[in-house]
Amino acid sequence: MNDASETKTLYTLSGELDLQSVPRWDEELDAACSRRGAVVQLDLSDVSFIDSTGLRMLVRLRRLSEAAAGTLILLDPPAQALSVLEMAGLTDHFRIDTT
Repeated sequence: MNDASETKTLYTLSGELDLQSVPRWDEELDAACSRRGAVVQLDLSDVSFIDSTGLRMLVRLRRLSEAAAGTLILLDPPAQALSVLEMAGLTDHFRIDTT
């Protein structure tokens, strides 16, 4: 079994997380979050917009991480992204860290 520190990965997302942009992240992020014990950090500091497609991606990644006994961390979400997570009732379901 791998130590979680060995599988810690940081992804920097930027721009809009929407129907057009999310598919380019699906395969890579799904694989990262599915690794047993992985710690996946998503730097959201440069995300300007999140729609329902982006929210679905984040929820899916959290579920994949939990199923693999891993951790998904949202780093530095800007006010707009945090507001969307709050309106959707999701802030309590994610680990959200600020630097």
